[in-house]
Amino acid sequence: MEINLTAPSQVVDLLKSFGLTPDRSIGQNFLIDGNILGKIIEAAELAPEDCVLEVGPGLGTLTRELAGAAGRVWAVEIDTRLKPVLDLTLEGRNNINLLFSDVLDLDLRSTLVGPDNDNPGGCKAFKAVANIPYNITGPLVYRILSSGLFSRTLLMVQNEVAQRMVAHAGAKDYGALTLVVNYYTVPSVLFRVSPGSFLPQPEVESAVVRLDSRQIPPAGVPPAPFLSLVRIAFRYRRKRLRKALVMGYGQNLAGVIDEALKSSGVEGDRRGETLNVEEFGRLARVLYNMKVFSELTESVDTDMNVF
Repeated sequence: MEINLTAPSQVVDLLKSFGLTPDRSIGQNFLIDGNILGKIIEAAELAPEDCVLEVGPGLGTLTRELAGAAGRVWAVEIDTRLKPVLDLTLEGRNNINLLFSDVLDLDLRSTLVGPDNDNPGGCKAFKAVANIPYNITGPLVYRILSSGLFSRTLLMVQNEVAQRMVAHAGAKDYGALTLVVNYYTVPSVLFRVSPGSFLPQPEVESAVVRLDSRQIPPAGVPPAPFLSLVRIAFRYRRKRLRKALVMGYGQNLAGVIDEALKSSGVEGDRRGETLNVEEFGRLARVLYNMKVFSELTESVDTDMNVF
């Protein structure tokens, strides 16, 4: 008989049988709510031609459902202690590629599509669906979105982070994460998830967000200049925008910055946190079209660790 991974008593017995306790340092809070599990699968809208990335399969609760709805699943787990557990709970499902690795060390496109773009899974569309470890939310979201691989990303995150993703310009929760998410996708918060839906219970409320990829980025600007501009604006978020840009890019570019602000219609005495994604895109595009600035922004590190 297959183990019911949404029955708390069976999950506890499973962990005990392997001598395991959840490791909170890597965000191990196992989903045990069958209703929430069903809502995630429904919202993902998976088809047999879809291939899915799951980060942090844990005991395989969501993995089993993904494998039943999609053509192939890549499940990336950092905790090697869970290998015998997953061998048991995922037994008989031959469309799951289980990888024991830190997802932040992986090239997602090469992992799923192949180093030569040979698409070994025969995938027509890629989606990311996961109850992700909350301690790596920012860097992981950036890696998923910037890969350009996924048409839809469905993630369980802290509710606080979910609200940041959909915040409006000028709001308390508005920041670099908001702009990165809105540059690559159209985000929405689908529903909240209470701590009681997990074992052990986390100390925070969670939410499921859906990020549908944009076909065309805001203002048609490439990622490097847009992300560079966002990083500078929020590194000096208490400064007026013109002052922040001069501090970030150098006094020698003050004239270029003034011209770009005027051409884009963005007032330099505003703070970056008041600009929406379209305004950031418009300003970034003008700066990008100025050759000297364009060369600078292309070389700026865009790992977005300002989250």
